[in-house]
Amino acid sequence: TTLNLLWPKEFPSKWSFGFRYCKPTRRPWGWEFKGATHLDELHEKLKSLGMIRRLKTEVLKQLPDKTREIIPVKISKISKYNEANKDFLTWLYKISAEKADKAKKAEALTKLGYLLRLSAKLKLKKVIEWVDNFLETNDEKIVLFCTHRKIIKKLHKKYKKISVVVDGSVSAKKKKLAVQSFQTNKKIKIFIGNIRAAGVGIDLWAASTCAFVELDWVPGNHTQAEDRLHRIGQKNPVTIYYIIAKDTIEEDLCKLIQKKQNIINQTLDGGKTYNTFDIYDELIKKIRK
Repeated sequence: TTLNLLWPKEFPSKWSFGFRYCKPTRRPWGWEFKGATHLDELHEKLKSLGMIRRLKTEVLKQLPDKTREIIPVKISKISKYNEANKDFLTWLYKISAEKADKAKKAEALTKLGYLLRLSAKLKLKKVIEWVDNFLETNDEKIVLFCTHRKIIKKLHKKYKKISVVVDGSVSAKKKKLAVQSFQTNKKIKIFIGNIRAAGVGIDLWAASTCAFVELDWVPGNHTQAEDRLHRIGQKNPVTIYYIIAKDTIEEDLCKLIQKKQNIINQTLDGGKTYNTFDIYDELIKKIRK
């Protein structure tokens, strides 16, 4: 859509773009575009048309380093997760027959959502243990990014006296007050935010440590959220932790968003570029250890 707005003659339709650059596959129901092809050609074409690419490392050289650490954790009640994964509808019927009937209409998509929520719920005990350990061994602040409101609520309940929350239900005024409190109040040690609602437009450089309790589907949403800490005003090296539930759908999601970022890098930077979001590779290394 963006390319069509900028250069309509070069990119006249989604259909032609898809056939050239999105690895079309013929399915019984029609064409499917779920891949990436001719990325070097697309990169050169964008450059020749006028794309200007400026990396953060080139324009903000004064910023301290940012590193990522992957923390694989074993979830409690793995048998419960395996039951839901193996026979989803039967598992869901035990919880709610009404929800199970609705799920039949889009079982695969509904299953994804449930498994992600279940993974987050079952690893929450380990997450809290990790946060408690951080607070005991550091006098620093920390940012926790989540996806689901129930997880945010449970974390806020656990750390109510020392935390603030920003999610989609928070008004602009309360959001500003929460950020200000985290940035200036020494008693507020934890900022709990929804990745999308709190991932743009705010400064959280009072902390130099961030942990992703859950994952988003879009790699750019993670890097935007990370950069709430890694921005002008930050004086310390920033460490980003990804707490991943082992042997769950979260491993698959890590692989997916890493692949997406690699495609973006090839399109914008050309050639076989260095993968700047290698969370899946790092996860596998940690698990093998």
